[in-house]
Amino acid sequence: MDFRTLFRADKPVIGMVHLLPLPGSPGWGGSMEAVLERALAEYIACPAFSIHPLPENVSDIEGALTEPLGVALHAVRLARIDPNEQVVLLGAGAIGICTLLVLLARGVGRVAVVEPVAGRQEWPRRLGATPVAASARELLDAGFEADLVFECAGDNTAFEQALRLARPGGRVVVVGIPKPERVSFDMSIARRRELAVLFTRRSCNTLSEAVEMVACGKVDLSPVTVRTFPLEQAAAAMEMTGARHGDALRAVVLP
Repeated sequence: MDFRTLFRADKPVIGMVHLLPLPGSPGWGGSMEAVLERALAEYIACPAFSIHPLPENVSDIEGALTEPLGVALHAVRLARIDPNEQVVLLGAGAIGICTLLVLLARGVGRVAVVEPVAGRQEWPRRLGATPVAASARELLDAGFEADLVFECAGDNTAFEQALRLARPGGRVVVVGIPKPERVSFDMSIARRRELAVLFTRRSCNTLSEAVEMVACGKVDLSPVTVRTFPLEQAAAAMEMTGARHGDALRAVVLP
């Protein structure tokens, strides 16, 4: 492949290849339709740089979960967090729980979580998050403010909730992807509080670190509950992934 056809001279790409609109295939980004055409196959062809071998003590299930862990690592890295800061996580799905695990591994001791699905509230509590609220309104009514808010819910109302939970001069990191992606919010909240808002996309050179953290025991992925499916039930796995069940955060299809 001629890389000169992929990169434009006027576009910065060093260290930010996860932002490039490259052909759709594993490791290259592109359209979701193009990626799905290559899913659930016994063999795929992809660039060598996108392969991250799993050590013997990392299971295939854990390997599948290093993807959301890599996304969380990228978000926490961009946030430039101080371990003494008060943090709020919106959403306790796979990305939210992985973000919580990374924060704990980084020594952050004060993390609150907002999760409306009752079945997803237990793991943040077990991991030490406090308080764990069913809605942002619960925290707002209690006068709660955070130095840093991670929006990991992907709900179209979560962005404004994150702005309201951030203290004056605070920061908001948007990790979730809402549907639809066009959302409305009160801009005066961010302006009057002079909030710094940062959007993240995918992961950037964090998968190897994610694998290493799991392999050496810095992160225990057991809180990211998984339900496995045989290949014949792949459609059911896809359906479960979008249903937000409380008993499982990720579906994994096994051959």
